[in-house]
This record gives sequence, C-alpha cells and structure tokens, in this order.
Amino acid sequence: IELQTENQLPDNYEIVNVNINPSTIEIKGKKDELIGINSIKTEPIDINSFIDNRNVPVKLEIPEGVSLTNPNQEITINLNIEENITRTFDYILEDVEVINMDSSLHIDEEELNKSFTVTVKGISSQIEILDEEDIELKLDLEDLEEGTHRVSIETIVDDGIEIISVLPENFDISLIKEE
Repeated sequence: IELQTENQLPDNYEIVNVNINPSTIEIKGKKDELIGINSIKTEPIDINSFIDNRNVPVKLEIPEGVSLTNPNQEITINLNIEENITRTFDYILEDVEVINMDSSLHIDEEELNKSFTVTVKGISSQIEILDEEDIELKLDLEDLEEGTHRVSIETIVDDGIEIISVLPENFDISLIKEE
C-alpha cells in the first residue's frame, strides 16, 4: 500500500515515521488486469490531519476490474509527526575540552569563565531530553603559541540534531607559558 498525501506540513513539523496497517493487502481480478500491479495507492489524505491524530483510516484507489479479497478490511495510517523546536544551552570556556595545546602553555585562568551559548534544533522528542553534556565541545589549539589568539568552539551532536548557533562565534584567549 502506497500513501498519497496532499498539502504541506507547517515548516516546524516533520514526519518521523510512517506505519501502514496492514502494509500489504490481497486483491483479486482477472489475470491480465492484475499484471503490473505492484502497489495500491491510498486516496489522497491531508497530511495536516495527522498532526493531532496519529491513526487515520484511509480508503484505497482500487484499479478498475480489481477488488479486495477482504472488502471490509480497514486500512489505517499511523504517521508520527513531531514539531521541530530549538533550545539554547549556556556554557563557559571551562566546560570545553581543549585539544592539541602545547604542553608548555595554559589558558589564562580569568578567561576560563568566558561564557557562550549553543542553540540546537531538532524534533521535540530528541531536544527535550538533551542535556548540556550531550553536546560535545572542543577547542583545538594546534600550532598556537604563547600570546592572544582568536578561537572558535567546535561542536559535535547526535544525528538529527542541528547546531543553529554558537555565540559568540569567536573569542580571544591568551595562552601563557607555564612558570
């Protein structure tokens, strides 16, 4: 069974998964009318009717000369639609994993309190359970010597989650030689 939809979901919604129950049906008809039929389409259904109602019964577009073996069988579509939401997390530089820093250097202590925000976007079921620790933050200081440098934070998140922004995008840090 092949789902046909009409209209568009609002921009902040997306289809997470689709279940058609049953997913296959039995049809009957003359042999020459059954040849070439690999799927039966549903009648077009408004995609927005699934936002508040997960299980929606549908009718099928049965080709001429063909009928259902069980004409009373109900076909139900279960469409899991979720809203895309954004969420912002606050961090300080001390929360970031520093990599590739020359072992004879350290970041000026006062700068470890510099704050920044990370804004993420994704389906509500993923974003609502997301914790600050789920966003991996890295600061790569490879080839940087003593002095002040403009740097940016690298972020890593799970699939399906999008980083919208890291603000500020860059900041200045001072690398000081160990005494």
